[in-house]
Amino acid sequence: MRAATEKGADKEQNLVDGHLEGLPQFSPERFAVIRCRENARRKQMAEGLEQLADEGAIQVFTNPSNLREPILVAIGELQFDVARFRLETEYAGQSHLNCHKIQ
Repeated sequence: MRAATEKGADKEQNLVDGHLEGLPQFSPERFAVIRCRENARRKQMAEGLEQLADEGAIQVFTNPSNLREPILVAIGELQFDVARFRLETEYAGQSHLNCHKIQ
């Protein structure tokens, strides 16, 4: 009984510390190409996209032929709106999204 309690405490500690492993991936329905409007802010945008992907808000892919325009993948349009808003407010980066829906 004591081992189970200690194990439960370790699990809670991992949740508090943010060490969750194996976040589920979703089946995307929408794709968007994102462009940074200000070249000086490209690094901040990349950091913001990495943060959003780590949180599971969106998935980010890169096109080997065009590394400057990452491809965002999401379930719905609202996720792109949230990503754009957070990039603009938290990372001070103006961006343009060109969205596409899977038919």
